[in-house]
Amino acid sequence: MAKRVEEKRVVMLMQWTGVTKELYEKVREEVNWEGEVPEGAVLHIATFDDKGIRVTDVWKSEADLNNFVQNRLMPVTKELIDTEPDIEVHPLHNLFIPEQGEEDLDTCIVLIVKWEGFTKDMYEETRKQVDFEGDVPKGLVLHIVTFNDKGIRVSDIWESEEDFNNYARERLMPVTGKLTETQPDMEVYPLHALFIPGV
Repeated sequence: MAKRVEEKRVVMLMQWTGVTKELYEKVREEVNWEGEVPEGAVLHIATFDDKGIRVTDVWKSEADLNNFVQNRLMPVTKELIDTEPDIEVHPLHNLFIPEQGEEDLDTCIVLIVKWEGFTKDMYEETRKQVDFEGDVPKGLVLHIVTFNDKGIRVSDIWESEEDFNNYARERLMPVTGKLTETQPDMEVYPLHALFIPGV
């Protein structure tokens, strides 16, 4: 049975300029969040753009996130990284993880979407009409949604960019195009790390 979670959890969206894959792996080893799972950790995605790291985390509460950052993460990163992260924390609106298949995570992509003006009502209407949870699109690995005061923020993992493009063209955009004239800002990067300890 596919897992669908809608609770009072939080999503952390982080961009950290200057953090390389090598620095990330050093922090990952020293903090050891996979071996000693932090209380409240639900999900962690890491990818990289040309400036640094992009992270999407889901936590059971903001208190759990803050406890991990203050007591385990920052004591390590302050010794290794001389820049500060840009962090947003918002309530989780939807987390959907379809039944796990045989996807090769080494070739997966992370899709990061910012869509200003796209409201919760628009998302729920899209969710109803597209029915991606009942009729799961080929290649969808996971889907995370949160909102800020500007609009929707989505972090998806897909088996390939082609799978997402097919879904967007055939199912998603025909629906959203009737709801809004605005266009999303979409970025695609190779998946570097995925850790799901607590769904």
